[in-house]
Amino acid sequence: MGIDWVTFGAQIVNLFVLIWLLKRFLYHPILEVIDKRQAEINAQVKSAQDAKNQVDQEKAEWEKEKAHFDDMRQKRLNDLALEEQNLHKQLNVDIHKQEQEKRSQLQQNLDTEVKAIQDEMRSIIAHQFVAFSQKLLQELTQGTPFDTVIQTITNKINKLDKKQKLELEKNLLKQNVINITSSNQLSKKQQQELLKTFKKVCPINAKTKVMWKVDSDLILGLEIYVGNSLIEWNLKNYLDELNYNIRSATTALILSEKDE
Repeated sequence: MGIDWVTFGAQIVNLFVLIWLLKRFLYHPILEVIDKRQAEINAQVKSAQDAKNQVDQEKAEWEKEKAHFDDMRQKRLNDLALEEQNLHKQLNVDIHKQEQEKRSQLQQNLDTEVKAIQDEMRSIIAHQFVAFSQKLLQELTQGTPFDTVIQTITNKINKLDKKQKLELEKNLLKQNVINITSSNQLSKKQQQELLKTFKKVCPINAKTKVMWKVDSDLILGLEIYVGNSLIEWNLKNYLDELNYNIRSATTALILSEKDE
């Protein structure tokens, strides 16, 4: 049986045309998609690494400030110890009362200085935390800390028990006013979503007044007042607790060093 060279040649041409079509319309687009996805992954990895570097840098700065505070505290304690020694050499029994008054005044001054430093550190930590968390969440999740605050308040509203709901409705019927204070300006969409959630647990009529207020002293938070009922979450409460713990630990440390 002979070979049909025309058919054979046509099949060869068809094969090359098929290979060309696959390369043109399938192979190259797939490679482009893979390259694009790889570029996106590399960008996300770089963003995460930049965020980690920022955390390390801010941690180093905080540790530097803490070391400076410890040096100041130790220097002050050394100065007080030296002053106390000089007082013991100069004073006698007749002026013992004055010595006690002097020591009390020095302690008050030290407490005032310690409190001032703690308040300054508290402010620095708060603002650095808010700034960093906003940047990190925006880069990694396209969100903000305040979105989390709103979600937390929403969850608190949804988890109110029957007694709390009745108390809330009772207060609203008395005053017909809802006071909402936030650390950040709420958008119209955020206001609508918040009221939508609130309506699920407490009916709001056309006469109900909703008073919106911005208070930066909350640092990062949101409060809903209806009479005596309060639904809240804010970073200030946690920082106040941190400040109290720092102050208590510092005072205990100073007293223990003085006893030694």
